[in-house]
Amino acid sequence: MAVKKLLFLFTDTGGGHRSACEATIEALNLLYPGKLDITMIDFPKTYTPFPFNRIGPTYPYMVKLGSYPWEIGFELTNSPARMSKIIHSLWPILQPAAHRVISDNPADLIVSFHPLFNYPLITALRETKSATPFITVITDLVGGHTSWYTPGAAKYLVPTSQAYEIALSWNVPENRLINTGLPISPRFKNILKENKSQLRRQLNLNPKLTTILLMGGGQGIGNLKDLTEQINLLDQNLQIIVVAGRNPHLESDLNHLPWKIPHLVFGFTKEIPTLMQASDLIITKAGPSTLAESLTCKLPVLISGFIRGQETGNVYWLIDHHAGIYTPTIPQTLSSIRYLASHPRQLKQYRVSAQKISRPDAAFDVAREIYRLVS
Repeated sequence: MAVKKLLFLFTDTGGGHRSACEATIEALNLLYPGKLDITMIDFPKTYTPFPFNRIGPTYPYMVKLGSYPWEIGFELTNSPARMSKIIHSLWPILQPAAHRVISDNPADLIVSFHPLFNYPLITALRETKSATPFITVITDLVGGHTSWYTPGAAKYLVPTSQAYEIALSWNVPENRLINTGLPISPRFKNILKENKSQLRRQLNLNPKLTTILLMGGGQGIGNLKDLTEQINLLDQNLQIIVVAGRNPHLESDLNHLPWKIPHLVFGFTKEIPTLMQASDLIITKAGPSTLAESLTCKLPVLISGFIRGQETGNVYWLIDHHAGIYTPTIPQTLSSIRYLASHPRQLKQYRVSAQKISRPDAAFDVAREIYRLVS
């Protein structure tokens, strides 16, 4: 078979879209070495005019302005009819960009990892009478926006059974739906072979202390500094790993804390699989990729917050499966830490529940579906 060309589209509104895209490429290259030529493009940044080309850099600020306004916007646009009208009104601006990305990047298959691309790209394919199939890989665990399910895709790969049901409610044909799980890097499955105590020793941590991993997504969103300060004061046998992400001010503040417990502070790092496997529980917001990675590493999740709209369902999904606890305030988080650190049997039960809903092979399942269609 001749080398097939694939076009993968994403944008950096949060880290999950890029990480799912990269995980799928990693799995494809492992399964089908030398058989695919994959181009990965940040569509808005590369092809669309201002202000659309700034959606990635402005996303963290939009979220920080307030979760309720974001939720209102999410709900107001979460309708096939309204989305169709919005795209129609913006089409004079988006049409040249959508047509150009197709003409500049001839491909045997286009794969979207972001809901914003589906309406314009599928419309452009239809207008140009292109026979190139289009696949959508949904990266929202539960609360998928209707734009994920734009009519016209050859396949819709969903991460959970709940997302599958939502897709059916948006009238997606069942023969085009596949529940693959959310693709995460194969490194998270591979790291499970490593001994937790040994990893802690390699990180210069105490192998016997309850180890907390604290994250705020790729951008270091949330009250990580205040929470870290309070955890540092807990009178228990704890140690902590804090990931500040792409937030250098937070990283600097954390490094200058008057530390009382063993700790590690990271900025943006590619070593998340190692840090998760070395930990006993994680405190993080309800971002889908971080949750999927945490569950693979059997980490109970203390959910510190969520983006209203697309992440709301993630909270209930995790709680319903007894794999996490919603702790939106610092006192609630500290109380849950005290309880789990002093009740190892309960902590173990949360770990068992996390493992039950994990999908460590999701990237390979997504890769197989993509290869099946392109070949």
